Amino acid sequence: QVPFGEAWHVREWLQVVGGVKKPPLEHPKRPVLGLTCRRAEVSGARFWGLVRTLCPDPHVFFRHCFVHNHCPLLFLASSGRNLPPTELPPAQRDRLMGLCDQVLARAVGLLGVGL
Repeated sequence: QVPFGEAWHVREWLQVVGGVKKPPLEHPKRPVLGLTCRRAEVSGARFWGLVRTLCPDPHVFFRHCFVHNHCPLLFLASSGRNLPPTELPPAQRDRLMGLCDQVLARAVGLLGVGL
């Protein structure tokens, strides 16, 4: 998985190599390009840019930090536009966020987070 869809930081800062498989159903306007993707993702660039500024060595960062994406899914409108969970129908959004909350609570418990 590419964190926040920001392939530059994955390739250049984290130095991840390898292939990324395409999903069984790919949106024609948003092909999965994996690490070859040259498109920047604003939130990911902002997040990983801050992390990189604060801690230039990713090995040191990950020795002390864990990044968990609350909702690691991408929803697309028929136009190909990103559809954030806040724009999903309320019943679907509530069910999805409930499941994401459960996974987050489980991750916090497994990691023994105290603060």
